[in-house]
Amino acid sequence: MSTDALLIEAVSKLSLAPDDVVVIRIERMLTVEQMNSLRDYAMRAVPHENKVLVLDAGIRVEVLSPEPAPH
Repeated sequence: MSTDALLIEAVSKLSLAPDDVVVIRIERMLTVEQMNSLRDYAMRAVPHENKVLVLDAGIRVEVLSPEPAPH
C-alpha cells in the first residue's frame, strides 16, 4: 500500500467532531509542494467541516478539539 493510501486510511479512521482540526506532523522538512500534496490527500478523507494542518517534524496524526465555551 502506498504512503498516500496509508495516510488516507489512517485519517479516515479518526473520530472527528465538526470543529476538530487534523494535525499531521512530519519528522523532516518538506517542500511546499510536498506539504500541499499531503494536505490534499488528507482532506479527501475528512469531512468538509474539518481542517487539515501539515507541520514539519514528527509524523503523527492527531485531532485538536476546541475547548467548550463557558456557560
